[in-house]
Amino acid sequence: MRSPARVPGVAQVAARVPSLPSLPTFPAAGRITAAEISAVIGVVRAMRSNIQTLRISLDAFEQQLDVLEQLLEPFESLSQAWAQVEARLTGERTTSGVDVPGAEGGER
Repeated sequence: MRSPARVPGVAQVAARVPSLPSLPTFPAAGRITAAEISAVIGVVRAMRSNIQTLRISLDAFEQQLDVLEQLLEPFESLSQAWAQVEARLTGERTTSGVDVPGAEGGER
C-alpha cells in the first residue's frame, strides 16, 4: 500500500483543507494544573460558542435564500411565457420560407 504522501492529488487536497484551531498543549500526565484545565475548558466553550454563532448566521442566510427564491419564482414563469411569445412572434416571421434561428423556443 502506498503512503498518503505518494498518492497523486493527496498533497493538493491536504493543502486546501483548513486547519482546526489548536488546543493548548498538555504537559506530562499528572502535571496538569486546575488553571490549565480551566483554560482548556474555556477554549472548548469558545469553540462551541463560535459554532452556535455560525449556526445562527447560516439559519439567517437560509431564510434570506428562501425569500429570494420565492421572489424569483414568478419571474421564472414570466420569462418562460415571454420566451414562448418571442418564439411564436419570431417563428411567424420567415424570410423566403426559412425560419429565424432560435424561433423554436430553444436556448439562445
